[in-house]
Amino acid sequence: MSIKRTMKKKFCIVTPLLFALVCLCVDIWAQEVKIDKPLSFDSERWNVGRVDSRKGAVAHSFEFQNTTMYPVVIRAVVAGCGCTTTDYPRRPIEPGAKGKIDVVFDPVSIDKGPFSNNIYVAIADVPVSTVLTVAGEVVTSIPPVEQECPYDAGTGLRLGGLVADFYYVEHNRPDTIKMRYANTLSKNIELGFDVVPQSGHISVAAPKSVCAGCRGEILIIYSANSADKFYGRTVNKIYPTINGARAGKPILVKALVIDKFEKSDMDGGPRAKILPLFHYFGTMKRGEHQSHKFVLKNEGTVPLTIHKVELGRGSSIEFHKLKGRQVKAGRSVEFTCTLDTSRAPKSVVSGGEFIAVVTFITDDPVNPVREVWLVANLE
Repeated sequence: MSIKRTMKKKFCIVTPLLFALVCLCVDIWAQEVKIDKPLSFDSERWNVGRVDSRKGAVAHSFEFQNTTMYPVVIRAVVAGCGCTTTDYPRRPIEPGAKGKIDVVFDPVSIDKGPFSNNIYVAIADVPVSTVLTVAGEVVTSIPPVEQECPYDAGTGLRLGGLVADFYYVEHNRPDTIKMRYANTLSKNIELGFDVVPQSGHISVAAPKSVCAGCRGEILIIYSANSADKFYGRTVNKIYPTINGARAGKPILVKALVIDKFEKSDMDGGPRAKILPLFHYFGTMKRGEHQSHKFVLKNEGTVPLTIHKVELGRGSSIEFHKLKGRQVKAGRSVEFTCTLDTSRAPKSVVSGGEFIAVVTFITDDPVNPVREVWLVANLE
């Protein structure tokens, strides 16, 4: 009898312990089962639907909850397409806490048609990434002609712009600017372009005939030939012609022609430095002249060539001891700039600011264009 009682007593003690151990193992096993997806997302797929590429980006938030009993850290969120950007929590997500991954999809670089892009969510200590999906269809709508081509060039022709600014154009390296056009007439037109003045640097690639209501794109091409030895700013006008007659408004073409430089030129060569780049003369009477001295230094390892000096309205320049157009490596040359307020535009009234800019075009591959500003207030 005593033996049976003892065994029964031991069994009663072991049974609760065994039950607790089993429950603990089950709980640990449950956690291990969920380890591959510690974050539970409301949805792992965002169906964008039909997206108009001309209306810009669309946004969405993938909401989630930490369903584990320990903090979760998102190591990285990587989009499989450059059209998608993401933002996610950097701090640990506590057990039971909720959060979101913000996604922005920009269709501008996506081809028209259906698409499906993946986003990979990497979580610390989890070997497999969670995959989110962005899917939909990119469509392209046709904007109103006034929006796509806001400028009325006359005679039924509308343009996407009236200024083509090339900024820098290098010798023997043609540059191109694209411009939209639209024929708003109910009949076909013969399209042409007259360049004024005819420098030979500018050409226009466009269809000779444009159907009624049709739109398209012209190419304005600027080519500067080193054999011409031309440097500096140019301003030309391109007059569209409709059926042989000039339309009302021209396209203004601006460029600044410089040397052709290669990447290898950036590591050496001449280096132009001007001190100071700005001088304020204070208050001056209209018709008064004032001058100031400047220094041009070549901090490079080879001679610096000054291709051209362009004088802004009301400015003049005088170099001191400059032989030819070159400044030797490590040497400096002084020059004097004069501001003549008699040349100030009538629009600059008493108390107004008069500015003249002197522009240097050199063979410095890093900064081929340097400007000196001369400033005064008219009395």
